[in-house]
Formats: sequence, structure tokens, C-alpha cells
Amino acid sequence: MTRLLILITIAFVIVSTAIGWMWRTYVPGAPLTYFFFEMTPVLTVLEVAIVVMTGVGVVGGLKRDVARVRTATIVTVALGVLGAVYGELNIHFGMLIDNVITFATLAPMRLHSLAMLALGLFGALPGLVVLRLRRGVR
Repeated sequence: MTRLLILITIAFVIVSTAIGWMWRTYVPGAPLTYFFFEMTPVLTVLEVAIVVMTGVGVVGGLKRDVARVRTATIVTVALGVLGAVYGELNIHFGMLIDNVITFATLAPMRLHSLAMLALGLFGALPGLVVLRLRRGVR
């Protein structure tokens, strides 16, 4: 579980760095709430599901239930990846309508995809951390 915790943390840092770069470069001055309140209804439902699974992972960590934490981690990351893929699918459908689109035009939509991936990765971390702290350092 420690390797999984390290792997997910590294992936989260990489995705967060990409989000920060795109945010500063392509949508400066936009409020931070833009990430989550401007998403499609499907992505909003996936956000809520990720938050619920994060809670399940934390409860599993508090109860020292490795199977529950493992399941919650897998489902949370999978929901984040599913949200990112759905966001990219929306981008490609938009590109079918208008062929001449620059990366700067697509950046806000790509931020939604990356935000879903980051949320899924971050949602997996609390359960793993609580489980690690409750089991003791080995």
C-alpha cells in the first residue's frame, strides 16, 4: 500500500503541475471555482461520487480495513480517469463541429479533464494515508 500511496502522490503532483501551468498560461484571472462549477452535469455527478468514495476510503482507513481502502482507492481513481476521458470526448466532439481550433481555445475544457483526474487521484490519498497512520510505520 505504501508504493501505491507514493505512485498516486507522484501522479497527483504531475497533474497538478500541468493544471497550474495551463491555468496561468491560458485562463489567467479566472476564479478557482471555474474548475468545478462550470462542468457538465455528468462530470458534476462524477465529482460527487469521488467525494463519497473518498469518505468510504477514510472510514476504511479508520477501521483498518485494507480491503475497503483498496476498493475505494481503485474506484476513486477509476472515476477520475473516467471523468477525464469523458471531458476529452466532449472536446473531440466539439472539434468535429469546427475544424480550426487552437490549443488556447481548448485549454479551459482540457482543464476540466485534468481537474477530474486530479480530483480522482487526490480522493484516493486520504484513505491510504489514514490507513498507513493507523497501521503504524513499518
